[in-house]
Amino acid sequence: MLVEQVDRVDAEVAQAVVDHLTDVAGPRVALEAEQLLTRIAKAAKTSKERVRLPPTFTTGQARAAGVHPRDLYAARDGGELVELSRGVFRRTDAPAATYPDLLAISQRAPRAVVCLLSAAAVHDLTDEIPMAVQIAVPRRTWPPKLDHPPVEVFLWDPTTFELGLDTVEVAPGERARIYSPGRTVVDLVRMRHKLGESVAHVAMRRYLSRRDARIADLMAYAKALDVLGPVRAVVDVLSAS
Repeated sequence: MLVEQVDRVDAEVAQAVVDHLTDVAGPRVALEAEQLLTRIAKAAKTSKERVRLPPTFTTGQARAAGVHPRDLYAARDGGELVELSRGVFRRTDAPAATYPDLLAISQRAPRAVVCLLSAAAVHDLTDEIPMAVQIAVPRRTWPPKLDHPPVEVFLWDPTTFELGLDTVEVAPGERARIYSPGRTVVDLVRMRHKLGESVAHVAMRRYLSRRDARIADLMAYAKALDVLGPVRAVVDVLSAS
């Protein structure tokens, strides 16, 4: 009710200004003033709508909130928003994102899961930095196409797709899907011929040195993913060294 009263008062003041200018300066100046006031009111309304949007949002969410895409790009060009990926924006008054690329991917491809080297980097299981963010989606689903950030998409078995699924905070209060440390090291062993034996061994060594390492979970993941023998061999070698 208070907001409605304030808006009504503002409208009455604006009309009084236009009426006064009509009497003093003539209808042409009054018309120009009215047009200016209309633009100011529209900009203020857009600003209020933008404040109601979450820290990170898509063009679709903005449109649903009544914000036109033209206003979004004007806000981006004016430094009020940062475009993390095509159609994904973050307010510049929001806290800095810890993993902006993962935040963007979670908005563009919410079903995707960060995996392999990208997940290992988050879990501090590797020093390798992949050229593209590695994500997994279930086989027989449409793989996401992102121009930025660059991604490498892996199509994995739907029956084990959510095995070891976890989340990571990519910005304050915002999370993305990622495989757990245990599932990640098993996946690296599983993909060792593509990503390298040494990468898998380093990740396994770091995992086994963690206080929260769970060998039973590791073997359960390995059995479900049909790499029990290779995982057990790597664990035995590292345990003996």
